[in-house]
Amino acid sequence: LADYHIDGAPELTSPSFNDAYHSLVPVASSFGVGKNFSHGVKIKFGFSGNHLAQTLSNQTAPNYILQTQATMSPAKVNLSNIEISKHFGSTIMGLGFGNINEQSALLGTQLGTGFNLNNTSSTRVLTMNMAHKLAQDVALAGYFSYGTTAGYDNTGSLISNISTTASQAYGIGLVMRNAWNNSDRLTLGISSPLATTSGVMTLDLPETVNADGQVIRTKREISLASPARELRTEISYLTPMSKISALHVTLGHRQHVNNIEDEKGALAVLSYRMQF
Repeated sequence: LADYHIDGAPELTSPSFNDAYHSLVPVASSFGVGKNFSHGVKIKFGFSGNHLAQTLSNQTAPNYILQTQATMSPAKVNLSNIEISKHFGSTIMGLGFGNINEQSALLGTQLGTGFNLNNTSSTRVLTMNMAHKLAQDVALAGYFSYGTTAGYDNTGSLISNISTTASQAYGIGLVMRNAWNNSDRLTLGISSPLATTSGVMTLDLPETVNADGQVIRTKREISLASPARELRTEISYLTPMSKISALHVTLGHRQHVNNIEDEKGALAVLSYRMQF
């Protein structure tokens, strides 16, 4: 939502406004273009992928920023997105349509050691965005995304089939500017990162061997729905210290971390920024 500009409202750069589906493309190279039309209508198109970053990293010595020490090759991912938005005075509303293709991965997850994902998964994403100026230097904004990943048969693996999978992500935040000092910025955000809400994975597992030496196999179904939804709350404050420096404080809390029930996490960051 960073380009949703409303006169008299602060910039919308909080992490709560970042669509979680875009994080499925790590170390991305991207291209985007937008055009304004009459009556406050804007259309944007963008594409991002990690193919170029992987190609460059594979031509050099191991780069521990671009590469991990995982035993499997990083998944190749690309995302295309188109969005139309309209400005209504102090409000902007947008509707976006995206498509994500992942090779040997499912919503950012890779499996190995017999449980390989040997196909390309395709996810269609519908996103609704909103930003509204509540008062001078105060804005409320948020998004909701819903994705559907097509099911497929997965040959050559102990995972024989993956059904159609549904997933969601959302975020909402309040941003204030000039709250206590000139050009300071206070942000309150609540978000829930990407989580699956339905879907089934079918396993074709060897169970035992009969008297004739034949392997007896059995099929088991495992639900892909997340057992819990992670909820992130964050408060951050940035205030200028001089013309070229600023102090930034961030406090965060995570409930049901990584969509695991009752897992908790906390974050506290104090940073001093200087431009030179």
